[in-house]
Amino acid sequence: MNISQVLTQIKQTLAPIYILCGEDVYSKKRIVTAIQQQMAQLDKNFEEIHFDLETSNFEEVVLEANSISFFTTAKLLYVNNALCLTGQKTANVQSQIIIDYALHPAQNTVIIIDLLTLDKRKKLVKQLLQKAVLVDTKPLKEKEIQQCIKERIREENFAIDSSVLNYLLERTNYHLLNTMNELDKLFLYASETKRITRDMVTDLVSSSLEHHLFDVTQYVLTNQTAKAIDMYRQLILQGEDTIKINYILLMQFRLMMQVKILMAHHYSETEIATMINVHPYRIKLAKREAQKKTLVQLGDIYQSFVKVEYELKTSKMNADLLYELFLLNLTV
Repeated sequence: MNISQVLTQIKQTLAPIYILCGEDVYSKKRIVTAIQQQMAQLDKNFEEIHFDLETSNFEEVVLEANSISFFTTAKLLYVNNALCLTGQKTANVQSQIIIDYALHPAQNTVIIIDLLTLDKRKKLVKQLLQKAVLVDTKPLKEKEIQQCIKERIREENFAIDSSVLNYLLERTNYHLLNTMNELDKLFLYASETKRITRDMVTDLVSSSLEHHLFDVTQYVLTNQTAKAIDMYRQLILQGEDTIKINYILLMQFRLMMQVKILMAHHYSETEIATMINVHPYRIKLAKREAQKKTLVQLGDIYQSFVKVEYELKTSKMNADLLYELFLLNLTV
């Protein structure tokens, strides 16, 4: 089921077991919140208990689900790290008990199993999916993220121009949950005008590290050495680590090379995003920046970042000074 279908179903009736599979934290949060709201209608004092199956097992989960509470008539059990349902090997031999429970679940009790991946080939998983509701929370596409943000802004009776919306998403690196959290500040600041402006986004929304380093990438590609060094100094003052900064920059140039090669073989942005497991928005940015240089030039830049990483890890020179000298002498 997709998110909309599950949210509609939850309002009608709660299933005994939900499996949230994927990387989209915001979508998972929406599902959990909807379930919590329905649980509160069953009993406003419902219990919420968390289990980590790296330190416990499904036997403990089922035991809790079937136990009688003296304080509430409803329970929400949240389960993490159920490795027996993934492709990973596990020594957990008590996993069959969750199948037996699914056949005869406890009344007014909901179990949420949160996973990144699910191995549907396993007999255990096939049996569980006959009784559980599977929710696919794969990362949303760029247009889907934009639509979610637009809907939230419209629901709160605010307005935002398309260019400002794109700017907001760029500063939050198209991370849906982070963007939603930033909206609360923007709503408060724009409470009188009911319109979110670019200046408001600049003043209130902190850029992600990746967004700052994307600026550094642009400065490197256009030989704006002074700006690259100035941005690096700002990041160091904010407590960022030189080796971490260099690693992210190195990976950005690596991504540009990958995109440039695959584009030359006529793969689309969507196909590339799937092939190398990168958000489509990052592919779009990498494609745009990669056009500024040849593949050979990008390769030379990449090798320069590889070399300075080694120097940062082995040289006795001050890391800040070493890296500023590196940026100063980096010619592309």
